[in-house]
Amino acid sequence: MTSRRKARVNAMICLYQYFLTKQDIEDIFENIDETVSTEDPFLPLFVPEEKIQTMLIDAIDHHELIESKINEKLNDWSFERLGYIEQAILFLAAAEMVYEVADKAIILDEAVELAKLYGDDDSYKLINGVLDQL
Repeated sequence: MTSRRKARVNAMICLYQYFLTKQDIEDIFENIDETVSTEDPFLPLFVPEEKIQTMLIDAIDHHELIESKINEKLNDWSFERLGYIEQAILFLAAAEMVYEVADKAIILDEAVELAKLYGDDDSYKLINGVLDQL
């Protein structure tokens, strides 16, 4: 697994925990090593790099913007109705697109791969459809 993929996986885990618990994201970063199991090979154990942490903190501070961009592309659905994993993946990818962290095609591909690994069976299709329109 590439270091960039590991960073995205850990960022997704932090966002998942944020959406699930509504705990402060900075507290989640501080305690990530206590919440992630080292026995699961898909969950590498390290805090997301500082650049991603900063982006996520800023994105959460402006979550209305990120969520509204996602909601615009969810036909007859809303961000709040999605599962927490799907919320985390979409939010991470949309934030990366807004903050231009990487090329859109790379972000979309990584988000689809995360959805295939961690999401419901067909959630990757939803993720792909929404992000492709952003």
